[in-house]
Formats: sequence, C-alpha cells, structure tokens
Amino acid sequence: MSKKLILASSSPRRLMLLQAAGFEVQQLSPDMEEIIEPHESARIAAERLSREKALNIGFRELPVIAADTIVLIDDIILGKPTDYADATAMLKRLAGKWHEVWTGFSVAFKGNVHTQSVCTRVKFRPYTSEDIALYLENEKPYDKSGSYAIQNSGCSLIDRIEGSITNIVGLPLAELLVLINGLDLHGPE
Repeated sequence: MSKKLILASSSPRRLMLLQAAGFEVQQLSPDMEEIIEPHESARIAAERLSREKALNIGFRELPVIAADTIVLIDDIILGKPTDYADATAMLKRLAGKWHEVWTGFSVAFKGNVHTQSVCTRVKFRPYTSEDIALYLENEKPYDKSGSYAIQNSGCSLIDRIEGSITNIVGLPLAELLVLINGLDLHGPE
C-alpha cells in the first residue's frame, strides 16, 4: 500500500504526526481565511473549515488531508490570539478549568470528501499571571487556538486530559487512520 498523501496545512505538528505514522507527506497550504460563522458550534466550524481547506487544495492524485482545531470554554470559542494581551486573557480564562478541544478533519480523494471530528476534554491546573508571562515568553503560541500547545512547555499547564492527546496537537491520529483504512484510499500499489 502506498503511504503518500498531501497535508493541507503548513503545521509542523501535523506533519510530524503523519510522518510518525509512516506517511510520506507533501505539504500545501490552503489560501483561505478561517472565519467562524456567528452562532456556529465548535464542532460544526471545525468540520466545515477542515472540509473547506481540503477543497481549497482540490482533488489530487494523492489523498488530501486537512484539519482545523478549535478550543471551546464556557460555550465561547477561543481562536488564535491576536497579540500578547489576547493570549494572556485566553490563558487566564482557561486556568484551573475544563475546556474542549475540537478538531475537524477531512480526507479528499477521488471526488469525495470525508469529514469527521473529535473532541478532547482538557483541564488546566491553576496557575498565576507570572506563569502565563513565562509561558508566553518561551512559547509564543500566537498561531495556536486557545494560545497554547501541548508539546514543549504547554504540557506544564495541563492537569488532566480525557480523550485523544494527538487531537490537542491538532490531528486526531488514531481516528484519522481508522478513516483512511476504512476508505482504502491507496489501494494496491
């Protein structure tokens, strides 16, 4: 079976996950704005955006994988922070609380797009404004929903996780592999 695919993302974290699963990956970045519609749920937004990203790259000879990750707390979607103050406010909101991480993922191939989503619950430990300042100084998570990433020092913010760890990184790998295997995207070589 061929293990080649296209990742519709410039994310080094998603690339790393797919390579660790044994895929040879070509990255192509979608050229589109990621806009969440008013009153759209985190799940629906993540699924729609992942589908739009896959379709933005278009159907190719190889499967196109796209994903979108959204952080939700108290029914409020936390996007990517616009600046230091925005990142600080998001991290203060998350401190000591449970939140959800939703990732929609799509596989576009042979004229079809298959889309699913996964939710992981995450509880942050209580932390101080000084902890936030140190984290932002070291990590600079301005390209990450909710202003954090589990890899590197981001794991120090987390108290508990219920669900897929790779979902928090930005691509629920186990669920994606089940989808890919179920679709038999590659067929015989």
